[in-house]
Amino acid sequence: MKLSGLLFSSVVLLSSCGSIDGSQQGPGALRVLQTDPQDGALAYDGVVTITFDKPLAGETVAGAIRLVSANRAVSLATRVDQQYRQLQIRPQTALIAGLSYRLLISTSLRSIDGRRPADPLVFSFTAHAESAGLPATPTPPTLPLDLFVDHCAPCHNPRRPAGGLDLSTESALRQTALNVRSRQLPLTLIEPRRHDRSYLVRKMLFSGGIRGEPMPPAGPLAAAQLRAIIDWIDSGASE
Repeated sequence: MKLSGLLFSSVVLLSSCGSIDGSQQGPGALRVLQTDPQDGALAYDGVVTITFDKPLAGETVAGAIRLVSANRAVSLATRVDQQYRQLQIRPQTALIAGLSYRLLISTSLRSIDGRRPADPLVFSFTAHAESAGLPATPTPPTLPLDLFVDHCAPCHNPRRPAGGLDLSTESALRQTALNVRSRQLPLTLIEPRRHDRSYLVRKMLFSGGIRGEPMPPAGPLAAAQLRAIIDWIDSGASE
């Protein structure tokens, strides 16, 4: 899918590999790095994935995105992946093959460190009749308690519940983190099914947008470890 330009006639072009000339998006602005698909065509039941240079604040997505054709809006479902710095957008109704659509993103969208697009973004594409196919149904992940115990519990335990958090056992984690408001920012520590609005994940990203120090103090978790926590939260934070 091609990024055809910005509103106010400020044009941004994709290169052949899908990257964007960031100098045209404004210094200090939230920048788009890549879009998928990149060929200007989208399956009628497909998903648009936009990769940014910073992880998005999930609480800013609602109301910032519209999909329109001939000024008629299409209902959308969105998902933010903060680890991969992606925004995934899926139309809730089948698109009409051969019809042109515009995906509009306003400057109310922001990253976790407060960056916004320099201008509203417009992505243009045409729907085609080929189906993208149904996504595979993943096995529901279990609570990666060992990660919390090994990397978090040394500072968050019954004797030293830093920030009111005890991450040393499952029951303590659920009591002190699940659906509990952070003492640092007006976000929930762990919001089931929404890692992008969970402050605990934001602390683990090492990408700003927090108060105090990132966690764990020894340095970022391995990518697979962070993924395990994100997938557990997005699955509903069940047992």
